[in-house]
Amino acid sequence: MSKLKFKIGDLVMLSAAGRARSGNIAVLGGFGFVTEVFDFSNYPVRTTWWRANMTMTTHPFKEYELKKFKK
Repeated sequence: MSKLKFKIGDLVMLSAAGRARSGNIAVLGGFGFVTEVFDFSNYPVRTTWWRANMTMTTHPFKEYELKKFKK
């Protein structure tokens, strides 16, 4: 059972810490859905991500790089 705050299907966006990381430059301004959550991984949250230009990709994140999407 995962102890992370995200679960599969959550709609997420980058947190302030996630926006500050150079490894996330390709996904700035977009949003994603959590597709996998791993307990023992360096990047435990994998997402399907829609970029600002509405192209889609998959991207792994550390938990602190994401927050739940708010309107």
